[in-house]
Amino acid sequence: MVLDRIHKVAFASLSPRTNRVVLEDFCNKLGYRSVVFHSYDKEKLIYHSNVMMSIGTDYAVICTEAIKDETEKKTVLNELKKLGKRIIEISPEQMNHMCGNILELHAVNGEKKIIMSTSAYNHFSIEQKKKLEKSGDILSFDVHTIENIGGGGVRCMVAEIFY
Repeated sequence: MVLDRIHKVAFASLSPRTNRVVLEDFCNKLGYRSVVFHSYDKEKLIYHSNVMMSIGTDYAVICTEAIKDETEKKTVLNELKKLGKRIIEISPEQMNHMCGNILELHAVNGEKKIIMSTSAYNHFSIEQKKKLEKSGDILSFDVHTIENIGGGGVRCMVAEIFY
């Protein structure tokens, strides 16, 4: 799931690791509303929603090309726009270099930080980085071993355990 904690909306791409019944149980218990869709890397279902999207306070990074069903794609984009998110599109290649696996954090002093791997940073365009920098300082970390062997990125390592 990718959570908009401000508006209590859970975006979830269904896969063998993302079950609709469990998602709805989570949403019911925590007062969230779900937005469900399917996303693909080529023909294979994407196993975690945070591979292809990230939501910050005022932005959403998303690989819309991964959502093949046009109705689902429109639903997701409309929901993000209704929530006031600036959409930052990423390509499938960028998605495969962890550009969707980024996370907004808030420092003790309230400043927003956007954390990502150096692989993600190196694959964002200059224009995309400028759009992200409107929402916070970008911090990148070399975690190529984790990305290449473990399959996860910076967001996976932090796992939003800070809440």
